[in-house]
Amino acid sequence: MILSFVIFMIAIGFAFYFFRPGDNSRLVESSFSYLFREIEKNASSEVLTYSIKINNGSFSDKVIGFNVSGSSLDYHSKVFRTNGDEIESGKNGEIVFANSPEGWNYTDFVDLVLAEELNDSTYTGTINEDYYKISSSLKKDVLSEKKLRRLKIFYENNYTKIKKQFNIPNRVNFIFDFRFSDGSEINVEQNVPKNLEVLVQNKRLEMLRESGAIEFGELTIKVW
Repeated sequence: MILSFVIFMIAIGFAFYFFRPGDNSRLVESSFSYLFREIEKNASSEVLTYSIKINNGSFSDKVIGFNVSGSSLDYHSKVFRTNGDEIESGKNGEIVFANSPEGWNYTDFVDLVLAEELNDSTYTGTINEDYYKISSSLKKDVLSEKKLRRLKIFYENNYTKIKKQFNIPNRVNFIFDFRFSDGSEINVEQNVPKNLEVLVQNKRLEMLRESGAIEFGELTIKVW
């Protein structure tokens, strides 16, 4: 009889400790992992990057084609000089054509970026692999500015739905903010009750800008 009473009290204490309605701290803390995972999953894109050596620019062609065989036909291109200046480009099948009106004499390297959501132009030109050499290539998933902006709109119009989609309990709430290196940001807002503790976590992540540049920024999530 005494043993049964002790077991009963332990069970009641356990339930009260973990499920008491007035204490959100465990739910709030455990929600961070879900939120980071779901935001990254829903706002990331696969990106292919290439570092390409131009062979001394010893040719007269203004438009040259880089062979990026194996890349998705749905991907579009951006090409940059090492100083960050963009060279107009367009992807046609598995060839990226880049147009340098002033020629290539003073260009040693270019960086080529491929991703589905980029915007490029339509070009054709010379395909001569003696003009260049692909020094390195990398495939990775990074946050996408375009997708994160779409997620922001979805959050603002469907907050209850996004919480359910992200597996966040009803009595837990959140906002997020991504700050770029130039100080600009993508953020969502809510009125946070002043009587509640707000927990904050940050994560440094790479972002594919709509311009095609890839840069680091900080994703901040606030939960209460």
